[in-house]
Amino acid sequence: MRVLITEDQPILINILSNFILEIYPNAIIKSATDINTAIQFIKSFEFEIILADLDFNGEKRFSVVELAKKNNIKCIIFTGHYNKAFIDKALDIGVVAFISKMGNIDDLRNALINYKTIENFVCNFCRQQSIASPIYNEILIPDLNGNDERILNYLLSQKPRKNIAKELEITLNTLNTYINRMTLKNNCNLVVLIQRYIIWKRSLK
Repeated sequence: MRVLITEDQPILINILSNFILEIYPNAIIKSATDINTAIQFIKSFEFEIILADLDFNGEKRFSVVELAKKNNIKCIIFTGHYNKAFIDKALDIGVVAFISKMGNIDDLRNALINYKTIENFVCNFCRQQSIASPIYNEILIPDLNGNDERILNYLLSQKPRKNIAKELEITLNTLNTYINRMTLKNNCNLVVLIQRYIIWKRSLK
């Protein structure tokens, strides 16, 4: 099974790659952090499924999704954007699923498992938010203290957790405990928390 991940955040590529390998241990995974690389991969390799973000360096595009459709490749959108206009366009193109990074990671798991049979699935988070705010995405500000932000920035640097723990002068178990507390406090998993943090920080610029 060949999977293409299009995502401009390397840490999310690593997390998503491991997530996919838990479901499909023999999967061959390629990743692209920009539109041009993604398009070149699609033209050069045969993929069964594409896990596509819509936002590359702040620019929202459907180029990858449209090319996937043209090449009869199943496509799951996994994005921080969830307004009704984006969802409607994705469904018109014919994606397998439209899933928000802000929602429940189990929706992504189910879409990956059932990608051959489901069509036009929209996660509950997207449905609820697109009704509440059909034009704009509401920024979900994560609940973080200074230590939480410091740890998240270390994670974004893609340093191994054991190295992060060493630099923070704590044990690996303590670091994992801090990370678990952060996700519990924000009622989400690490993928969602990182995405909320990234979007929030971008909104402050």
